[in-house]
Amino acid sequence: NKPLLSSLIFYPATLFAIDQNNNQQSDIWEELFQAHNLPANGDPDLDGWDNASESQAGSDPFDAQSHPVLTVQTNFPAGISIHWKVNSGKDYHFQHSNQLHPSSWTTLRTFSPDHNNSIHFSTDSTPASPQFFRINISDRD
Repeated sequence: NKPLLSSLIFYPATLFAIDQNNNQQSDIWEELFQAHNLPANGDPDLDGWDNASESQAGSDPFDAQSHPVLTVQTNFPAGISIHWKVNSGKDYHFQHSNQLHPSSWTTLRTFSPDHNNSIHFSTDSTPASPQFFRINISDRD
């Protein structure tokens, strides 16, 4: 039996469209959540997501329940179903690779929601070899 799902993670992109104070956090996110002067590696809500990651995901740095959460279900005999909450102003790139090398990822699909909602994505086949999956979140501000 081949493993269907080797890894599934959120992967925040490292570029920020508007970051005039060069603190690795979107200026729009800082204004939206009144999160000015927070250190990029801080975690005021103690949810395990640092401020730079919360900024990239568009989640509230002061609410421990506000962070990316994935629900993953295997669809036997083949495929997977993935469900996650999304925020407007973000692009979500569902990617896969058969190795963890940074340049080996291929985007299967990009989601660009216009409002806060959730995304459901399914595959209907099992890869021929073990695969890694990730969701790369990028900013549209």
